[in-house]
Amino acid sequence: MSGKDRPTDKRNAILDAALELIAERGFHDTPVSMIAKVSGVSAGIIYHYFDSKDELIQVLYGEVKLDMLRRVGEGYSSDLPYRERYDRLWSNSVDYVISHPKQMRFLEQFENSSYLKPTLPHAVLVEIERLVGFYSAGTADGVLKDLPPAVLISMSVGVAAALAKQHVGGAVVLDDELSSASARACWEAISI
Repeated sequence: MSGKDRPTDKRNAILDAALELIAERGFHDTPVSMIAKVSGVSAGIIYHYFDSKDELIQVLYGEVKLDMLRRVGEGYSSDLPYRERYDRLWSNSVDYVISHPKQMRFLEQFENSSYLKPTLPHAVLVEIERLVGFYSAGTADGVLKDLPPAVLISMSVGVAAALAKQHVGGAVVLDDELSSASARACWEAISI
């Protein structure tokens, strides 16, 4: 069996094709037959790995979200001072959004659709908890304002992601100077 014939390669080809097509065309304009054609497998093979198109999309979301959260958390350590941890989360968020436009389009579509379900894969929940934990601990330690973690996230890495999306779209040029100034302004908004 050649390397391309391995089951995980077929599964990955299916997920890659689905990501590409859904990011470009949306959920409803991406039939399974098109995913099969682009991935180079039959529709039957897709249904071998996934019970339905909805399951394929749910699995893809879990994998893309997990990858995004892990990349945002790269180099993060609770041993670092809060400001350094924050700066790491900020810069990783900006870098991810700029370097992964397809994934971001997919995540936005998914998170603003009926596909969003309240249950997420355990690994995704662990990564979310790590992010939330930074903000919760910062509040508990008197470093960050006493606001819910979701608000603090929106006021910090949420702004980083929004600015990076504007950069990708050409609305702003998010160079190092503007990114640093924006990170500083958001830090001042959430810190005590």
